[in-house]
Amino acid sequence: MVMTSDNHPGLDVMEAEPAPSAQRDPEWSASGFADRRRLSILSVSHMPASPPRFGAQARMHGLMTQLARRHDLTAVMMVDDAFDIEECRRAMQAYCRDVVLVPNPYGRDGLAKRLLQLRSLVSVRSFDRLRVALPELQRVLDRVLRTTRFDVVNLEFPYLGHCLFRQAPAGATPPRLIIDSHEIAYDLARQFAATGASLGRRLYAGANWRKLRREEIAAYREADGVYLCSADDEKRLHDDIPNARTAVIPNAADVEFYQPRSTDPAPDGRTLVYFGLLSTVPNIDAVTHFVHDIWPRIAARHPDARCKIIGGRPPASRRR
Repeated sequence: MVMTSDNHPGLDVMEAEPAPSAQRDPEWSASGFADRRRLSILSVSHMPASPPRFGAQARMHGLMTQLARRHDLTAVMMVDDAFDIEECRRAMQAYCRDVVLVPNPYGRDGLAKRLLQLRSLVSVRSFDRLRVALPELQRVLDRVLRTTRFDVVNLEFPYLGHCLFRQAPAGATPPRLIIDSHEIAYDLARQFAATGASLGRRLYAGANWRKLRREEIAAYREADGVYLCSADDEKRLHDDIPNARTAVIPNAADVEFYQPRSTDPAPDGRTLVYFGLLSTVPNIDAVTHFVHDIWPRIAARHPDARCKIIGGRPPASRRR
């Protein structure tokens, strides 16, 4: 028995039809997007898509490798200290026409992160915006967009929504802007403000989430379309922007990749595995809830049951 989060390196995301509630634009179909012609797509993110090591990367990697089968992809992505820039470049060159990776000096953990968080408390911008507000990224985008014609800019997450994407070579039509919303980030931050593990975290989230909401909604309003992981997130978005053009493309896993091998040991029928990155608050909350509230019931009925928690970068409290 396996209970998983969305952190799967073998993620293979298929195309999805727009959800019934999505607003359709007749001009969109008339422009040729509804046919099967090959598109030129610029994918932009505050983190590299490959190699996939956690959930957000897995979604990006899966979508991009599938799109690359029928379309031409260029990637402009930021890279912070957590990634090996050359490893990321090699992995993405396998399916992208061009890869431009921009080092992010603000993307550091430890003291640098804490100082940026303190700065955000006296800023009108959220911490999430300050961490990616890099002038060099806009200079790279200016160069790429003004020298190559793109049909679509696919923006991962809304955090870079302040960047100027509607640019094109002289005489060309600017690209459409689409956002992949991995989550409604301000809603998560709002929940942290009410249920955070410590008073300091709750106070910080309380000061940050409203700034994040303003920035996030502005990014969605600017976009020609938004695709989301779930119908619940789609509803949250429509509550704020009723006329948003949306589609639901859920996270998915390549089931062929995860088929048991003949050399694998047989299941013992008594081991449950939680697999997910353990440095993210939602995953920490999930595994804490499971261990405290659900596992005791299982263990009481099945004394020989075992639970394994597998994931990178767990906090000390979870190790204990």
